[in-house]
Amino acid sequence: MTARRATSRRAPAQKPGASPPPTAPGVGALLLQALRAGGALALSAARQAAASPDVRRLALLGALGAGVAGASEAARARVEAWPRFQVDRAALQLTPLPDALSPRARRDLERLPLPPRPNAFDPQLVPFTAACLAGLPWVKEVEAVRLDAKGRLSFALLAREPVARIASRGGDEVLTADGALVPLAYAARPDDLPAVLGAPASGEGRLRALAAANALLRELGALRPHVKALDLSNLDGARDPRESEVVLHLVQGPRVDWGRPPGPGDDAEPRTIRAGLPRLDGAAKLAALRRFLEGGPDLATVERVSVRWDEVTYVLKAPLAGSVPAMRDALARGGR
Repeated sequence: MTARRATSRRAPAQKPGASPPPTAPGVGALLLQALRAGGALALSAARQAAASPDVRRLALLGALGAGVAGASEAARARVEAWPRFQVDRAALQLTPLPDALSPRARRDLERLPLPPRPNAFDPQLVPFTAACLAGLPWVKEVEAVRLDAKGRLSFALLAREPVARIASRGGDEVLTADGALVPLAYAARPDDLPAVLGAPASGEGRLRALAAANALLRELGALRPHVKALDLSNLDGARDPRESEVVLHLVQGPRVDWGRPPGPGDDAEPRTIRAGLPRLDGAAKLAALRRFLEGGPDLATVERVSVRWDEVTYVLKAPLAGSVPAMRDALARGGR
């Protein structure tokens, strides 16, 4: 599944019975009242000041300016309170999210720390909303945040896709397709995700293991839903360079020695040589494993199968205690 873009567009509805916005004469009346008040203050200051005409003129201009500023602030406050310019926070709750994300992601949208009554005149609303969205752990990229002329807030973002579970000291985390780690609670179906085993707890080794797990999951393609765990404890030959670096544990079937995870140059050169033996690319391994699972021996008798090289090999399970004599007797009876 690829990451889906989530968008939100909703126009705020006008409340029934809300008073209509004031008309131009109403705003003008505010200005007239402020001018009168400013003039009265100016005349009073001029009578009391025994200064030159220039000083009285400056005092009058200052008082008039204060009156105009006060009227402008009052008019702006009234306009910002109009319902048509109030941004609807509920629009965030209607954002469609990818199915791979749990309801916790939607709760994050509902709890964005926006102002209690956001309005379209706030110059910080758009950049602040974009920063809040970008800070969410499950958001890969905020593509756009817009506020139109009608006070409607819209945004588009790219969500991360959970692909595997990683055990860590602080609890399980989710590995996403872009290589990030987010809390397990953001995965809609965490039990369906394959577990990554054997990854180092920290350092460059951990980063290498997570990158290898992501590359391997992409290489597995259609087989990925049938894999319950990826064992990377022998990555780069950490335990034994002669053994498979990656081991797959299938939901049903034997364990699979996959070999090495895909490397940076594998797409350009599908077949590489290691220790004198040809190594198959991911598509060839998938085809070989599919043929074995469909036409090979009874999978209940197979302990492990290897697709590391150009020929599939497998190891049968050891017979249960006491079953060897019975098998000998059956073979002996069949040979008579």
